[in-house]
Amino acid sequence: MTITNLPAITPSITDAGLVEAIRQKKAEGMSILYDRYNVAVYQMLRQVCPAYAQDILQEVFLHAWRCINDYPSGRRSLLSWLLTIALDLGQEKDKDTYLNACTYYSKIFYPRAYDILKNSKAAQEILQEIMLEAWDTLALHNSSNASSLLFKGLKDKARRWLEDKEREKIVNTSQEVAVTHIAGVPVDAMRQSLQAIVQALSPDALDVITAVFIESLPVDKVARDRNITTGEVFQYTVSVCKLLSKILNTEKP
Repeated sequence: MTITNLPAITPSITDAGLVEAIRQKKAEGMSILYDRYNVAVYQMLRQVCPAYAQDILQEVFLHAWRCINDYPSGRRSLLSWLLTIALDLGQEKDKDTYLNACTYYSKIFYPRAYDILKNSKAAQEILQEIMLEAWDTLALHNSSNASSLLFKGLKDKARRWLEDKEREKIVNTSQEVAVTHIAGVPVDAMRQSLQAIVQALSPDALDVITAVFIESLPVDKVARDRNITTGEVFQYTVSVCKLLSKILNTEKP
């Protein structure tokens, strides 16, 4: 509701009275508005963009002075409206500053990152990581030490990336050897020989071998469950072991 008769502009004036005073461009109203809410707005800005809180605080109240007609009277409190303005201005300032810092430092550090890693994608990803971390710790807000902190972060992450790649290379090499050879015998030759052994086994022998070698069951249990002696179980397993030994001794390249 618009107040046509403006009350006395004193520190005890209501928020509605302040809004009307500012609409009528009464400087006293603006002064009281600032005194009443600057602490609350500043505290919120310290959470959003601490490096620029004081500068944006002034912008918030200037915006309120210029755009007081945008205030939705009766639908929200005056403080809530001011905090929304502060949040919008703070996030915009924070984003612009971060993007400008990223552009500036990327030009400096990308060549160094690429020289270390020899990998364009990895260099870009690591730069993004260290700049996000630096921003979270306010390093990019302080130009006096930002470069040294970023370079240290770059070296640390690049070293870990190279170590991870080396470990990955070793693992892949080991897996390749394990896949292509078993005990010095080519996998293809081993597979063919094992298939021949399995096909030559009787159903009873295959059942016993599966129980002992695949299911890892105790010999006495295998014998008891199949109503055979442990000696018969050993005969099955020994015969297969002899065939495997023959494969290993005759099929090595």
